[in-house]
Amino acid sequence: MSINIHNAVLHIIDNTTGKIYLSGQELDYESEACYDFICKHIKKLLNGAAVKNATFSPDSEFYADICSFKNRGLYFMPLSVKITEKMAEVIINNPDIAPADILIVSFSTNEIPYIGVFKLNYNECYTHKIDISGTEIDNQIIKYHSVLPATGGNKVEEACLIPLNVMVVKLVEKKHLVSGEMGFYFSNYVLDCNTELSKQESVKVIESVNKKINSKFFNQHVDNLAQVNNAIIEEAEEGEGIVRMENVAHRAFAEAPGVKEEYIKLIREGGIKEDLDLGEEFTRKHFGVQKFKADNGIEIKFPAEITEDGSVLFKHNADGTVTITLMNLRGKI
Repeated sequence: MSINIHNAVLHIIDNTTGKIYLSGQELDYESEACYDFICKHIKKLLNGAAVKNATFSPDSEFYADICSFKNRGLYFMPLSVKITEKMAEVIINNPDIAPADILIVSFSTNEIPYIGVFKLNYNECYTHKIDISGTEIDNQIIKYHSVLPATGGNKVEEACLIPLNVMVVKLVEKKHLVSGEMGFYFSNYVLDCNTELSKQESVKVIESVNKKINSKFFNQHVDNLAQVNNAIIEEAEEGEGIVRMENVAHRAFAEAPGVKEEYIKLIREGGIKEDLDLGEEFTRKHFGVQKFKADNGIEIKFPAEITEDGSVLFKHNADGTVTITLMNLRGKI
């Protein structure tokens, strides 16, 4: 993926002092270190499973500023100041939200222009300090408190990418205590947008509903759970990564219309309203393996699809136990 950075700036919001430190100069994004840092965070946000889509409210001030920038009524640096000041209004007045550097980037990829906003919370790390006095060297270990999140492990908790062509925001965020209530300040107070569930959130909803349905109608039988997971995988494969939960319910509960209706009802109540673009690989990763854990600690994992070819047979006994038979297997111990 080729990323062309057009502008980038780093401002600072310090809610411990209540001050904003606005940079008067753009970042040197042509330097290898700066370009690499910015691009890696952009790529993680473009492809992350925790990313959710959002659309601006019609009266969003943030949306109005982005439109002004798009139409050349507002230049990049003034735009970055307005964004930072908007974020500071919330962050400085709510100590539960950590101080941070605010990275704002104008870039394009695949000929699509974007504005990216990243709240870079600080991390602590240890390093050495060298003091030289005359001929004597004094090496000590010290702690830095304002280290930016690495592009590998540490996640950016609040960030968004806004494609200027369609204005559908790609967003990650975390709940914080704001005005006495836990909520998403980034989407509600800064961006003023309506969000959909991320892939990760959608998976959690589906897994929760699957367990509820299995417990209510199928006495927690693992083969029935595997049947639903198979239906999800088949739907993703036939839909080229798109999963329609109505089709999943029909595949899994075609002979039980009452169960099918209950399943769709719970899915909708969980926040899944539209077709899910999960992708085939992501869907298989999360629903392709079925687990069974016995009370004595024995745990068995197997591909959900083999419950349909007779390789794994389940017999549910009257005393509540389960007899599992593995058929015609080849392999190594």
